[in-house]
Order: sequence, then C-alpha cells, then structure tokens
Amino acid sequence: MSYSFFGIQVAFRRGRRDPLPDQLQQLLARDATMRQSHADKLQFWKRASGLLTAAMPAYGFGDWDLVRGSNAQDQFNEWSSEIEAGLSNLDERRAKLEERNRPDGPPTYLLATMMVLVGRGSNADDTLGEWCDIPESQWLTCATFARLISIFPRLNFANVQSDAIYIVPGTDREGLSADELTSEDYGHLPPLT
Repeated sequence: MSYSFFGIQVAFRRGRRDPLPDQLQQLLARDATMRQSHADKLQFWKRASGLLTAAMPAYGFGDWDLVRGSNAQDQFNEWSSEIEAGLSNLDERRAKLEERNRPDGPPTYLLATMMVLVGRGSNADDTLGEWCDIPESQWLTCATFARLISIFPRLNFANVQSDAIYIVPGTDREGLSADELTSEDYGHLPPLT
C-alpha cells in the first residue's frame, strides 16, 4: 500500500507560569492509558490541536513537510527515530550548552511535533493535499502553522495508518533555549514570521 506523510514541528515561547505544557502532558498521559477508537483519536487531536493553535502568538520556529508515495513511510519512521534519539541525549546536549555560558538566559521554548501516515488516495490524503496547498511565500508564517496544526482533527482516522505527537521537553524540565533551537541539532527549524 502507498502512503502519504504529513509532519509539523513548531517551537513556541513559553512563559514562567504558562499552563500549556501541563495541559499537553495531561492530555498525553490520559491518551496513553486509553484504548483508542477512531472517534477517540479524533477527540484527542481536537483537544491537542486546539491547545496548540491557541499558542500561535508564541510560535517562534518551525518546519513542516508533506511527502506522498514511496518515501512517506520512511519519512514517518525517520522523524520518529530522530526525535526519540534526541530525547535520549537532551540532557547531555543541555550540559554542553551550559558549559558555553549561554548568553540568552534560561530556556524558554517548547517543541511540539505532530505527524500522520495516511493511505495514499484516501479522503484523509485529499484533506492533507487541500490544506497543505499553500503558496511558498506563506510556508513559514505563524498563521500557516496554525492552519496546518488544525488539519489533524479534520482527518478521517479510518484512513490513518499511524499518528504521533511529541512534546519536548516535558513539564519536569526547563524549556529549550534559543541557542538550542539554532544549534545543529535543531537547525532545520527556521524562524517563523
């Protein structure tokens, strides 16, 4: 079977008393304990999308991709494995940055990654194609990222092969710094306008 991959990453500034990281972690924790039907998936993505689109004024960096055909499943697997590998050495990278005496102070960003793998030619694939049809001049705007995040609850989850969401870091850690987000590890995330 042929697939389409859609993935989006957005880093947004977080305030000291920002409830969003806790809200996202609670949503993820509740989701992890549920056996999910298509309707459950839809409700989860409605809540996650709502929380993340409401944070649009704080979007700082981001990237997204729509891949159709033979490389779609590879892209889904690559994004997942790179994020999981990055999570395993996040503390090590943070210690190296601390040694360089970061000039920008304490970390202030949360990174959310959302992705799906859908059946090629399905109505979910059509939805991705329609919503990702954006002029190149608008690819890296905050409004475009809010639009793209709102795709997830519009998908027919009967046609979704796999879906994933990652929040880095969790509530038990400080956020990512601007230095980290412009380092080699996150250099694929350009600033948003």
